[in-house]
Amino acid sequence: YYHLNWNNNPGRTIDNKTTIGLIYTGNSGSPYSVYVNGDVNGDGGYNDLMYIPTDTEIDAMFAKGLFSPITDKSGNITKTVEQQVADLKQWLGSQEYISEHRGEFFERNAANEKWENRLDLHVDHKFGFKWGKDVRYLQIGLDILNFTNMLNKKWGATLSQNGYNYYSPLTYSKGKYQFSGSGNYDMRSWSDYYSRWRMQLSAKLTF
Repeated sequence: YYHLNWNNNPGRTIDNKTTIGLIYTGNSGSPYSVYVNGDVNGDGGYNDLMYIPTDTEIDAMFAKGLFSPITDKSGNITKTVEQQVADLKQWLGSQEYISEHRGEFFERNAANEKWENRLDLHVDHKFGFKWGKDVRYLQIGLDILNFTNMLNKKWGATLSQNGYNYYSPLTYSKGKYQFSGSGNYDMRSWSDYYSRWRMQLSAKLTF
């Protein structure tokens, strides 16, 4: 915090000063797991950690007919098997942990989110004034929460995923796989509220 005293008279006893402060908050990346969106092992639960296939294994799955086209309610194909295979390969290759562990199961809580940074700005001014024989103070404050996001809309993002477990866009049902996401699909869920900058005014009267 930086304090600026506006009293020019050294003998003056009534404070009149401005305070400016920056508060930094850094959060280490939380561990997370990725699951297949389906019951692969047939135990009745959607808690199967994803197996991360290599491109060769994906081609083998395609050759064996283990992918099915994605259709709309009318039965029209909205995404072909060939498109799914291409997007799946691109997506697996673009994920930091996943791309380094092809041909393995995703280990529980083995990957970590990136470090999150945030700055909050606080400014207030304290006025001193006489009230009879006593001194009273009025303090007006302005806080900009997540000031980082105010500086740049790409900064200060905060994850909102509960428990940091993700379901991949790779789904499984009745022996068939489907990949509904795009090649640059982002699993993460960002908090729309906490990722935005917010401003609040305050006033305090001291007797």
